[in-house]
Amino acid sequence: MRKIKFSIYTTLFIFFIINYFVYKIFTNGPQANIIYFILLSLLGFIEITLFFLLGSTLNERNKLAESSFLFALIYMNISRIITQSSPLINDLVLSNIFIHVIIGLARVSFMIATLTYIFYSLKNKNIYLILAAIFTFISSITIYLEIDSTINVYIRYIIIFFIFIYSIFNNKVVKDSIGSDDNKTIESENK
Repeated sequence: MRKIKFSIYTTLFIFFIINYFVYKIFTNGPQANIIYFILLSLLGFIEITLFFLLGSTLNERNKLAESSFLFALIYMNISRIITQSSPLINDLVLSNIFIHVIIGLARVSFMIATLTYIFYSLKNKNIYLILAAIFTFISSITIYLEIDSTINVYIRYIIIFFIFIYSIFNNKVVKDSIGSDDNKTIESENK
């Protein structure tokens, strides 16, 4: 049985499409809460998958930096889903200082994690990865300031562009997306 592999290109394409739908939902006015919940959940899942796949293509890997960034990304996406998918929960967050602090900690931890992600990408010495990390930090600032509805969509498009360019020029991404197990099988059959 063949393993189904998500390539970075497929994940980028799905991330682009879901990001577009999130933009359309935010600009076309109020929708049903379930639509916000589904789209933001999908966006968060694909964003986490994308950065997980991106971390597996790096030359110099630091498991602690990768896991802390992914944990902060998960934490921030959960807080985004909670606050933006339901006006009732958003009102509860704004009225209760303890919940407001928890949501604020998610956003601050994501900002700190994106700063470490910038330094982590500097070690890999790839300009496209560094620019993607910088725009991820700018995105975290817009999330913290709660202006992440439409401007953050455009910032995500820039991040997608830089990750796409990075994945074109990085040989490890191309080898992993083709499937290294399949290549070994083909090479052994040719001998």
